[in-house]
Amino acid sequence: MGAMPLSAFRSRLAVLVLTLTPLAAVPACSSSSDCTDVGCTSGVHFRSALRFQGAADSLDITVCRNGVCAHGTAKSSGCSLSGSIDVTCAISVSAGTTAIAFDVAAASPDDIKDGDIYVFRATRGATNETLIEVTKAAKYATQKPNGPTCPPTCKSVDLS
Repeated sequence: MGAMPLSAFRSRLAVLVLTLTPLAAVPACSSSSDCTDVGCTSGVHFRSALRFQGAADSLDITVCRNGVCAHGTAKSSGCSLSGSIDVTCAISVSAGTTAIAFDVAAASPDDIKDGDIYVFRATRGATNETLIEVTKAAKYATQKPNGPTCPPTCKSVDLS
């Protein structure tokens, strides 16, 4: 096979460059098929040190967002809440320190707004001693873990 004339090579190269140029202009994540699928959750996280007087010690816990609350109990073995807002809690022990953590989930980023007021309360059931009494206003940060043009969009804040 003979060599291609230079003019034919240049002509084919120009067609190739013109064909590929539009692909370079396509932004990342321009459609859902180009986006990764990293998830995120909208809501609030709060963590505080806590002391139990023994395995039988029971705490009454309350978490509220804008006056809408969930109530429950906590023992050194775990905790649970139920109510009009979605709250999960967990008890952990690290280096001899016991902590309680609350996660208040939002159904969507539109359900929460800067300035939402959160209350986190824990009292000892037997004596009504207040162990945690925190009221804070939220200023949420917006996250787009898959890039600026890709879903999802989440809003969250740590109020610890």
